[in-house]
Amino acid sequence: MQSVRATAGWIGFALLFGLSIRALIRDESLTMEVWTYLLLMPITLSIVFSTKIFGQLKKNDEEVKFVEDETEGGGIENQTNAPNPEEAGFDIPVM
Repeated sequence: MQSVRATAGWIGFALLFGLSIRALIRDESLTMEVWTYLLLMPITLSIVFSTKIFGQLKKNDEEVKFVEDETEGGGIENQTNAPNPEEAGFDIPVM
């Protein structure tokens, strides 16, 4: 599914680029149509790159779950309590 979205994004980017060049050559100046095509290009690129980012996030989530399963009781109960700030020498702000 992700490769389909990435492919569609790249095709959209190429189409917008081609349309902007075509309109630029046809009108021989930067018109509103050319700027519209150029300003729509980041949307298609965000579709392409977001699929890669989501793919990497899924891999990282799987790795984190695997590591948590390997550790014994990797829950919150094994964490130590933070020291009291007053005992550590920090001042407590008063509002």
